[in-house]
Amino acid sequence: MQKAQGSLEYLLLIGGAVLVAVIVITLLLSITETAETQTQNAATSAFDRIREAGGGTGGGANLITDSSFEGSFTAGSPNDNLTNWDELGTNPISSLTIETSGCRSGSQCWKFDIGPGRSETYRGIRPSSANRISVTDGESYRLTFWARGENGNDDIYFRIRATGTNEIIERKGNWTAGDGGDGWTGNTLDLTDSVWRSYVEYNQPTYVRDFPTTWTQFTVNFVTDSTVNEIWPEISRGQADRTFYLDDVEIRKTSG
Repeated sequence: MQKAQGSLEYLLLIGGAVLVAVIVITLLLSITETAETQTQNAATSAFDRIREAGGGTGGGANLITDSSFEGSFTAGSPNDNLTNWDELGTNPISSLTIETSGCRSGSQCWKFDIGPGRSETYRGIRPSSANRISVTDGESYRLTFWARGENGNDDIYFRIRATGTNEIIERKGNWTAGDGGDGWTGNTLDLTDSVWRSYVEYNQPTYVRDFPTTWTQFTVNFVTDSTVNEIWPEISRGQADRTFYLDDVEIRKTSG
């Protein structure tokens, strides 16, 4: 009897030791997994910061001052006035205001609220003349911007402008509800083989129509030539009776 009891106690001791070992191993695995996850998250965060500072979607640092519209602004009617940006259009039936909620990043973005009519409702933004980007011949650049519509049938248009002998790059096709025309692949427009022209003779914009009600990024690749000295984007409304939002307008040098 005593021998059987001793064997039982021995088995219980072994079972307890095994149970403790299982618990210890489980804890160690959990700690290791947590540490690996934290390390991976830290590495990803660091990579994102490096990418944002030095390249974002590719290329060098962003060249547009206050590209995310986080600077100080003065409320106005019909347009707010944001430091480092020029606001275009003055008819009171439309407005161009700084929105402080629902932005793609940060706490401020532009809201284009376009009234009825056509040219009289015009609204647009561009970097101020002090913040234009100096360029030389044969340099490659990438323009990116984020937009979201209020109803899904909103549209905007943009131009890439310049100072010099020529003042605008020739456009290609338009983008409509995810269907890009000539030069578009997805949400990216290739203007690398487009020529620069005189704005007096040619001022056609590129239209982005019926874009989503969620934040969507659009990209334009282009190359400078010897006829331009400074570049900047102009982004404006397309149709009347539309409302859309704009955030994170950037130009990065990709080569040259």
